Amino acid sequence: MNRITFSSEPFTSWMQVRGQLKQLGPARVLRILLEMVHHHMRANQGVFVGDAVHNFINHAIVVRVLLRQIIDGNLDLAQPVALLSDAEKRVFLSVLKQLNDKANTESSASPSVADMVEKAWRLTLRHRGRSRSPKFEIARAWILLRRKWKEKRESILSMYDAKIQIPLSVAFDSLEHGLVLNFALYHGSGLVSDVGRAFEQVSFAAQLDSLLDWYVPPADAVVGDWSDIESFPGVGLSSVFSENPIVRIGKALIAPDPSLLLADLEDRMVRRALRNFVEEGAKREEIARTMLGYVFESYVQDLVAACCAFSTDEEYIEEFEVGAGRDSPEAFAKGPVLTIFEAKTTRFMRPFDAHGGLSDFLSWLRKIAGERPGSRGALEQGARFLSLWKSSSTEIVSRLGAWDPSSPFYYVIVSPEDPPFVTHWSEFRAQLWRPSLEPGARELDARTIFMSIRDLEIILCTLQWLKDEGRPGSIHSLLGEWLQQWNSPGLRISHDRVKSGIGDFLLGKSPAVASVMPALLKSAFDEFMDQTHGLAFTR
Repeated sequence: MNRITFSSEPFTSWMQVRGQLKQLGPARVLRILLEMVHHHMRANQGVFVGDAVHNFINHAIVVRVLLRQIIDGNLDLAQPVALLSDAEKRVFLSVLKQLNDKANTESSASPSVADMVEKAWRLTLRHRGRSRSPKFEIARAWILLRRKWKEKRESILSMYDAKIQIPLSVAFDSLEHGLVLNFALYHGSGLVSDVGRAFEQVSFAAQLDSLLDWYVPPADAVVGDWSDIESFPGVGLSSVFSENPIVRIGKALIAPDPSLLLADLEDRMVRRALRNFVEEGAKREEIARTMLGYVFESYVQDLVAACCAFSTDEEYIEEFEVGAGRDSPEAFAKGPVLTIFEAKTTRFMRPFDAHGGLSDFLSWLRKIAGERPGSRGALEQGARFLSLWKSSSTEIVSRLGAWDPSSPFYYVIVSPEDPPFVTHWSEFRAQLWRPSLEPGARELDARTIFMSIRDLEIILCTLQWLKDEGRPGSIHSLLGEWLQQWNSPGLRISHDRVKSGIGDFLLGKSPAVASVMPALLKSAFDEFMDQTHGLAFTR
C-alpha cells in the first residue's frame, strides 16, 4: 500500500483561497480539474488517488469551493475553456498546496499502537467509496441487484410491509437507468453541460426528468454553504459526493469526483430506494443491511465455488444445517488447510466524520465478527460452530471429517468494506482486540482473517491467472503466503509503503492479475453493457 506524501504551503485564509479561485474563473478551473482527474484515471485503471500536490483529499474540498462559487455566481459551464498560463498555474498549485496543509494535521510524535490504529481507520474512511476497479464495481452491482435480487426477491420482500416493499420491488428493475447516467459521466470526464441535448436520442428521453429527480440532486443541496465547506478538515473523512456522485446545476450534470461514480453502487442503490420511504437512521441501516445480506452471502458462495474450481487441491463445500434450525458458515474450501468463509454485511457507520475514533473501528469490527448484543459476542458464532464440530456433530463430520486439533484451518470473514490494513497487525490484535474476546473466540481469533469482497474477487483472479500460467495455486496457499508478511514486526515494508490486505498484496506481487476478469464477473459486465447500449441507443 503506497502512501501519499503531501506537498504543502502554509494555509493563509479561506478568503484568500476563494479569491484566488474566483480570479482564475471557477467554471474554467472546475473543467480543467475534471480533465486532470479523468486523465489520471485513464492512466491508472480507473482509479484516482492523485499525487503530492493534487490528490483525492484536497480535490474533494476544492471542487466544493468551485461549485459554490459557480452556483452563487450563476456561471455558465458550457463556455470554451482556456488553458492556464504559467502564472495562473502557480496560483492554482499554491491553492492545492494550502489545502494540503489544511488537511495534513497529523502529529509527528511517536504514536502508540492505539494512535496508529486510529490513524489507519481514519485513512480507510477517507479512501472508502473510491473506485478500485470500475469493471468489477459494475459487475458486482449487476450480480447483486439484478441476478441475485431476482433469486431472493420474494423471500426478502415477504419480511417487510407494503411501505418498504414498494421501493425495493421497483428500484432494481430500473438499475440500468441509474447506471447509464453514471457510466455516461464516467466516460465524459465528469461533465455533461446540456443534459437534454446529450440524452435526446436515448430510449428513456421522455422519462429523463423524472429519472434525474430520482438519481441526481441539485448541487446546492449537496455542496453546502460556506460554513459547511470551511469546516474542513474537521469534516474531511469523506467526500460529500460519495453518496451523491452526480449533481445538477441548471442544464448541466457534474460528477465532481469521477472516481466515485462506479464505486459502492449496490449500497448507494439500496439507500436511494429506501430514502423516500424510511427515515435516515438505524431502521434504514437495518433494512439495507438485511436486504444486501441475502444477496451478498450468495455472491460470496459463488466466488468461493469459482475459486475452488481453479484451485489445485481444494473442494467446495456449500452451506449446510447443523441442527435445530442453525446453519453453518456460508462456504468452505476443503483441502490440506480448510478455509471457512463467513459473510457479514455491516457497513462503516455514517456519518464518517462522527465515527472516526478507535472505539468506532472496534465497534464495526465486532459487528462483522458476528457480535449481536445480548445474544453473542464477537467471533462467538464461529466458536460455537467449532464447538459443535469438536463434539462430533454428525452434520459437520460428514462433510468436513472428524475434528483434528492438529489440522490447520482459516476462518475468513468477508465484508463489503475494505478493513483497515492494521486489522492483521499482531500488536493491534494482542493489545486492543483479543483481550475483549471470550476464551473460545480468543482461540479462534488466531485463525481469523478479515477481508473485503474485493479481496475475494482478486483471489479468484489470481487463481485463474495461476492456472492459465500452468502453475499450482489454492486459497489456503495464497492466504499463507500473504500472512507471512505479517510475521515480521512493524507495519512498513519500506519508507513509503506499508503492509496491506491480501488483495493489494496479490496485485503488487503479480501485476498481470489486474487484467484478469473471471467468467462470473465478465458475463455480468457484458450483460450490463448490452442492456445499457440498448437502453441508450435504441429508441
